[in-house]
Amino acid sequence: WEGSHLLVEDLGSRNGTLIGGESLRSARRAARVGETIRLASAEITIALVSPQTARDETPKRVPSLDGALPGVVVADPSLARVFGFARRVARTTTTALILGETGVGKEVVAQQIHAWSARSPQGFIRVNCAALPESLAESELFGHERGAFTGADKRKIGFAEAANGGTLFLDEIGELTLPVQGKLLSMLENRAVVRVGSTSETPVDVRVIAATHRDLAQHVADGRFREDLYYRIGVAVMRVPPLRSRPQEIGLLARVFAERFGRPLGYLDTRIDADAAALLASYHWPGNVRELRNAIEHAMLLTEDGTVRKEHLPETMLQPALRAEPKAAHASTRGAGVKEQLAEVEQAAIIDALRLDAGNRTRAARRLGISLRSLLYKIEKYRISD
Repeated sequence: WEGSHLLVEDLGSRNGTLIGGESLRSARRAARVGETIRLASAEITIALVSPQTARDETPKRVPSLDGALPGVVVADPSLARVFGFARRVARTTTTALILGETGVGKEVVAQQIHAWSARSPQGFIRVNCAALPESLAESELFGHERGAFTGADKRKIGFAEAANGGTLFLDEIGELTLPVQGKLLSMLENRAVVRVGSTSETPVDVRVIAATHRDLAQHVADGRFREDLYYRIGVAVMRVPPLRSRPQEIGLLARVFAERFGRPLGYLDTRIDADAAALLASYHWPGNVRELRNAIEHAMLLTEDGTVRKEHLPETMLQPALRAEPKAAHASTRGAGVKEQLAEVEQAAIIDALRLDAGNRTRAARRLGISLRSLLYKIEKYRISD
């Protein structure tokens, strides 16, 4: 580059080089801004780019892992340790337990373990235990024989058999009833299932990965979760940190989601402007990665040019009470009694639940595990407004 032009020399290419339609054979030739250089089927147009534009258009690599699934972002050291342990677990057939808040990406970790394992050619079956009807949970998981109960007009293969040779991911395992927990323990110990209405065992070769946002140790103490099953699935335990504890990943994930949801809408170049990025960084993300994904999808439906701006983000994110991280609220309780600190935590949990359920108090009460009457009392007590 000679300040205003580019010196081009053909070093003996078979098809020759064209500059502005003129063939270049042996001598050097100056190619100026705006001219096109053609080599075989390739064309290059010379243009001046400002240093700032060059910085803006430099592709930014999203930190991840070797062999990671598409869209997996790992920039935080604590999350990197989780995936490092997951890679070691993948080399074994060990049962794994993944802990973490709702929406942190427990299923992504489970899928990654499966993808890294020798079982990856076989199926990955996900079961949301919280969505299984209590009366049908055993049949759904382990199958049933014809005539086992009213409506069982034919034999059915359960999820465990369907995952034979692969991985069975039991999401929200803490929601299973004690009888179903007992049958799951039997399957893990004997590597076989007994369908409902049968007395014979059917061998299964399946790796079980369980996940929950519950405190299973407390469930064991309360008699809601079998202690023997707790220790059986707790061989390889990993906890996925909440999104608020890994802020450096918020912007990276937002870019990944913007590209993912912008592509079907025809946006090949998606951006997040400074104000939107600042709001994303300051928000508490009680719904974690799932909430961030939904927020960006919402924004991409509103933008008209592929750029996410502050006004495109969900209105609930603009509420100061919901943007503040609970830790900030706790700062005022230094030196306060335990009772006052617990009240702060409870108030923050209620606000988060109401926000996640768009103000629906019935659903928020169900999410919090309390009665609607109790929730209404606490809303009045803490003077929480809609």
